[in-house]
Amino acid sequence: MMTMIARRSILVLTHLALAGLAFLFGRSGTSDASSSPRQVNASSGFSLVESEPNVSAGEDSLSTQLDFVGRVGQESSRIDQLATAEVLSELKDRRYLPGNASNFLAQQLLLARYAALDPETALTFVDSMSGLDHEFGLQTVMQAWAADDPTAAAAYFVENREDFGETWEDQGSVAGNLAAEWARQSSADAIEWATRLPKPLQGEVVARTIAAIAQEDPLEAANAVLAMEPGDAQREGVKTLASQWAYQDPNAAAAWVQSSTEGKEQAEATASVTQAWMRDDPMGASAWVADLPEGSTKDAAILAMTESRHLRRDLEAAAVWSSAIQDERLRDELLRSVTTRWLAQDPTAARAWLETREPAP
Repeated sequence: MMTMIARRSILVLTHLALAGLAFLFGRSGTSDASSSPRQVNASSGFSLVESEPNVSAGEDSLSTQLDFVGRVGQESSRIDQLATAEVLSELKDRRYLPGNASNFLAQQLLLARYAALDPETALTFVDSMSGLDHEFGLQTVMQAWAADDPTAAAAYFVENREDFGETWEDQGSVAGNLAAEWARQSSADAIEWATRLPKPLQGEVVARTIAAIAQEDPLEAANAVLAMEPGDAQREGVKTLASQWAYQDPNAAAAWVQSSTEGKEQAEATASVTQAWMRDDPMGASAWVADLPEGSTKDAAILAMTESRHLRRDLEAAAVWSSAIQDERLRDELLRSVTTRWLAQDPTAARAWLETREPAP
């Protein structure tokens, strides 16, 4: 059986590798030239300076990310050997170091270790942090706690929910990641807990839980969704499953949606499948949508198609598809939006197409 430390390491590596890249290149756009990644705690040789991606130079992103995760793994192994006092000492020291990706990631790894040793005290330390450090700190501690003892982590969240953010969105983000980690151990328990949360939280938490299950076993996720009580939470679960499954096997996802859902739920799930399918196989997705029976479900799929990157670049195809929508109001609104953009981009081609569709004034 996988040990708690191994489970936590996998959890943290996945969470922090993505978070660190987002921190360095998503939040800031580029690395901060004024902060040297080599300025780290002397007790740790942790630095991403050799592996931080040079986006403008077009380095191989896969090898860069693998090197990045490898460095995080080495630091995680070192930190997993620290005692509570050592963890706390390093966390305090890092408050005075530059706010670059290396220090950010090491800080989060230290918090994960702190959570394994004493999760409630680790949360108290996170309360002394601010900004992005606090945001990711909460996530890291609660996920690490859930990897070890999801029942205790979930009970603590319920009793102290307002400590995890002032908005439902903030609270839902923490609860969703907690439930997703729990689902990897017991999907039924995670979903049952999610559906007992306050209603404003249920949709977000159920969606993240179903996504985690679907990554491992879409059929298990499908059975879990269908076993839920009808309502908004179940609808969110269906949409999430449809999208997640479509990234793995769009044909299977499409077949499940058509056979297991109906009405508005089917329309929403069909749109989710189409949106995911269009990312990797626009021709396959288009062929599937073309064969759908006319009605609200097909209209929803066409709308999802026109919002895809593929049709945003091919406005003629977007106009043709938009004109096939059966709902008159939706068709007119979508056509107006598409043709307005097309006229701005290529007025000659747009006017020529419009003249073939409508009599000239």
